[in-house]
Amino acid sequence: MAPSKKSAARSSSAATRSSRATADRAGVRKAGAQKKGTKRKAAAKRPAASAPKRAARAAKKAVRPVTRAAGAARRATGSTRTGEKVERTGGPPDAIDLLTDDHRRVEDLFARFERTGDGARKERQDLVDRITEALSIHASIEEEIFYPAARRAVADDDHDVLEALEEHHLVKLTLAELQTMDPAHERFGAKVTVLIENVRHHVEEEEGELFPRVRSALDDGQLGEIGQELVAA
Repeated sequence: MAPSKKSAARSSSAATRSSRATADRAGVRKAGAQKKGTKRKAAAKRPAASAPKRAARAAKKAVRPVTRAAGAARRATGSTRTGEKVERTGGPPDAIDLLTDDHRRVEDLFARFERTGDGARKERQDLVDRITEALSIHASIEEEIFYPAARRAVADDDHDVLEALEEHHLVKLTLAELQTMDPAHERFGAKVTVLIENVRHHVEEEEGELFPRVRSALDDGQLGEIGQELVAA
């Protein structure tokens, strides 16, 4: 028996809906493929500047353990350092004297390391740990307290402070590398030697140029206030 007109109409309508659904799915797939292609083209056109940014992020990540160690060491030793300074001076500590004293303590550790031989691995590791702690604390309080004060005091000469900050950054990178290097490594001693040379150069410039300019720009009371901030940090 031949199908009725209503059955034929229903079959035709179902076929139409199926055809539309198939077309819609094909359209979605095509749009998705076009979108992915556009993203790939956009990624290919991105400038090569992302490489320096990745390097900067890697450098920041490398010095993070040293920065955290500085904060922990400051919290652990701050009261002892304050007591030493108050007992020696009997009054407000001079900021530049405090930082110069830090330089002398670090130089003593450098000299002790230079007297060791390649076989004194345990002693060398101990000295590098102490150097890392001393330099980390020193750099941290300079960057947070003294350098901002120096820039305010000597407003027409930011170059010395900016250069000092870059030198600190290089020192932190070297310290971070030493923290993960075995003292038996053939480059351990050489890396410490480079660290020592860089810090000595930094100290020479700081004590010979920046410190005198800051002392000329600030009176004893102002230097004492900055010194108290350094001690309390």
